[in-house]
Amino acid sequence: MNMFLETFNQGLIMHEMGGFDVQKAKEVFSIPEEFEIGIMIAIGYQDTHDILPESLMKKAFMPRQRKSLSEIAFLEELNNSLLL
Repeated sequence: MNMFLETFNQGLIMHEMGGFDVQKAKEVFSIPEEFEIGIMIAIGYQDTHDILPESLMKKAFMPRQRKSLSEIAFLEELNNSLLL
């Protein structure tokens, strides 16, 4: 969380990525096999949306479908909703 806040404080944008090719990342960034990659983060300045292809432009402005907090927040064990 602190990394996200400091990124924002510096006028940058941070995007966490979970769906990436771990083996390709190890090759591209010369990461030894004994290291595990759990997440990849892109940090940079936000550009305007007008550089996106039309297919991505539509996706960028579509309403987002989010799960309710009761579906993702649990107390002490899975499926014991944090919200009463």
